Amino acid sequence: MRRLLLASLLLAAATGATARTEKPIKLLEAQAHAAQVREYLAETFAAAAGSSDPTSLRGKLADYAALPAGAADRVENLIEAARRTLAGGPATKRTPDAAIFRLDELADALFAAVDAAEVSARGARDSALEREFAEVRARGHLARYHARRIVAAMHYNLFLRGQRLAELVAATYAEKDAVTAWRQLTTLPASKEITEARHAELKKLEASYKDLEDQCCPPDEAIMREKVWQPVRVEKTAKSL
Repeated sequence: MRRLLLASLLLAAATGATARTEKPIKLLEAQAHAAQVREYLAETFAAAAGSSDPTSLRGKLADYAALPAGAADRVENLIEAARRTLAGGPATKRTPDAAIFRLDELADALFAAVDAAEVSARGARDSALEREFAEVRARGHLARYHARRIVAAMHYNLFLRGQRLAELVAATYAEKDAVTAWRQLTTLPASKEITEARHAELKKLEASYKDLEDQCCPPDEAIMREKVWQPVRVEKTAKSL
């Protein structure tokens, strides 16, 4: 009986060791994508907009749309992009369009990797690992949020410069998408301090969306039919920005 019990324990230990060997490898891929998100956002925005600290995210869309670029020599800020778009000039820096597509791509890759990591760790009941999964997922939702809000900010800046109500309407709809993306972030387990901060930021974003909605909605059908700005994917070349 003792031998049978010992054999069972050894088998369980071996299985656990195998799982522990596999888990870091799968999780590392997700964490690598999370690090890319952080780095990309640090280049796209100054003032730590890519930080996990939501107090740096500027609740009002007008404030977000005026954020300076992190790597200003290589990255076009949202005001510069709106000015260039209306003037019809060529881009000389990395554009908000590129940021939108790249952040979505990173979020897709991150979520796929962390999903695979969770499957491989199923049944492990490792609280430390669960925290890591939540932290990585938070970075993915942050990427989604910025991808959506950059769209809203571009529409908003184009409205300010061109005074076309259709762009304000488009900014309002995109802001709603950004709120939805941030709301996903609030569903993740986190410390009380972080959870409260995320919910506080959500209230600011909801207020921003409501303010935009009050200014423009419901719009006339003619306005809804007007052509508005859309992000354009540029094929990568050896000289791409």
